[in-house]
Amino acid sequence: ISNVVVGYRSLYMGDDAGTGNTCLGLGSCYNADGAAFANNSVMGYSTGFNLTTGHENTLVGGSAGYGMTSGFSNTFLGQGTAHFQVTGNKNTYIGGNAGNDMGQTTGSNNVLIGYQSIPSGADASNYFALTLGGYDLMYGSVDQADHSLNLLQIQSDTSVYVGATYYPLYGTEHNMSDLRLKKDIHPYEGGLAKIMQLKIKNFKFKNAVDPNVVNVGVIAQEIREVMPDSVELDHHQYLTVNNNNVLYTLVNALQEQQTIIAKNKEMYQLMQKGIEERLDKHDQRIAKLKEINKELKREFASLREKVIKLSKKKKEQI
Repeated sequence: ISNVVVGYRSLYMGDDAGTGNTCLGLGSCYNADGAAFANNSVMGYSTGFNLTTGHENTLVGGSAGYGMTSGFSNTFLGQGTAHFQVTGNKNTYIGGNAGNDMGQTTGSNNVLIGYQSIPSGADASNYFALTLGGYDLMYGSVDQADHSLNLLQIQSDTSVYVGATYYPLYGTEHNMSDLRLKKDIHPYEGGLAKIMQLKIKNFKFKNAVDPNVVNVGVIAQEIREVMPDSVELDHHQYLTVNNNNVLYTLVNALQEQQTIIAKNKEMYQLMQKGIEERLDKHDQRIAKLKEINKELKREFASLREKVIKLSKKKKEQI
């Protein structure tokens, strides 16, 4: 029925299979049955072995998609790729054993590229990973609400966009911050109190190319105690720190500190003004006392002169 079947026990159970299928290889499409199995391209030993109702899937490589029972628009290329995947749609796995290390059983809209490229969990969806020789080069979850945040763009103006972050090839990185991209906006309260609890450490990475290089930074477990929203768990179960959160907390801390400094300056100015006013009053009182003193001296001199004159008179009379 408009199917191409090559190989021993290929499409073995598929007497009632749908149309447009190509099954090449020993045991390929073995359990396929029913009209819902349609427009699949399957090539390899036991490839798509348990796929019964899927459609528009492309499975190439020995045992690729072996455990799949249903799903559509999946592309699995490579030996053992998505071997344990049971259900899921619109996944693209390229590379030997891609999608196997975490025992991926379900999930949709994942892209895994490279040998043993792994998802973030057994039921991961909307996830991207690129590996080289089993080691991660790039990975991350995809934002389904705003696809622009997932976009990797290389612009003709020598700049690169990775999601909301803009990296000019010359200079420093930029983050997309347009109000039109944001919602649920409210003030962030973290500041000086949190920054004062952070502990900056010197350390060496165990698996670094040069393990003797001394680094400066923080310990994620310690940051989590102070700023839990700045620490995340990656798909290798290692803690990572969102440096942007720490940076903006530092900005808040600086603003708080400047507010404290401004208040202290205002208090100092008020105190200085009070002292100056008191000194002015003291100066005025001293000046007044000096005038009084001068007046008293004049009166004293006048009295002394009168006393002398009276004394002379008395002597003359005697």
